Amino acid sequence: MTTTVTSSGNRRVKLAASLHRPRGCVEHGAFLVEGPRFLDGAGRPLFVMVSAEASSEALVAAEKARGMGLEVIELSPQVFARIADTKTPQGILAVHPIPVWGEADVFRGGTVVALDGVSDPGNAGTIIRSAAAFQSDGAVFLPGSAYPFSPKTTRSAAGANTALPIITADSLGKLKETHPEYSFVGAETGGTPLGKFRPSGPVCVVVGSEAHGLSQAARVCLSARVAIPMAGGVDSLNAGVCASIILHHLHFAGNCPAFPE
Repeated sequence: MTTTVTSSGNRRVKLAASLHRPRGCVEHGAFLVEGPRFLDGAGRPLFVMVSAEASSEALVAAEKARGMGLEVIELSPQVFARIADTKTPQGILAVHPIPVWGEADVFRGGTVVALDGVSDPGNAGTIIRSAAAFQSDGAVFLPGSAYPFSPKTTRSAAGANTALPIITADSLGKLKETHPEYSFVGAETGGTPLGKFRPSGPVCVVVGSEAHGLSQAARVCLSARVAIPMAGGVDSLNAGVCASIILHHLHFAGNCPAFPE
């Protein structure tokens, strides 16, 4: 089914435009997934929007969406630009329902990553994408972190937030009390070199912001700290890279040689 829309006052257009803000996402229970890969994740879009000047790859994705019985709304380039978040959009986006996950969906006995004040959506999205790539069970967004379903976070996550269980939490301490089987491990300079870290049970990796590191509230909850050995002259990595390396290590810990100290 295809509908052609030329007015920015259309209710679908107005809804999609409101999803640039967390408030709009929460109000409508939906978020934007921009680009032709919107069908790669889990879940079924509510509807799809395509520009009259879409790329060939976007047109192929639109045709696939039609074949699945999804509503595809064709927009003028001017109206599409009002919704698109990228500077050079490919001409297609989908409105997805926000997945509803609970704590039990995340803490299932495997690796979990917790974002402690990671406010940059690029870093937050990278962490989501890496958590999915290395088969983590889920992610926890603590206070001060980016919104996990904003357009920028979603773009950085490459849409992995449609599939990876993600929850928000007010306190790491409450999670530790509820899940005593987990080791809550902070990424911090001065910790155990990552190559020597071999956990005996499930781990929740806690990553702080690049600017301020782990919060004091998170530090008091930690069972251990791990550090990534680096060459001299480099004293830190951004939060997304740091989390990705640790999640990779935990996924392949049994097969990877130790990092040099």
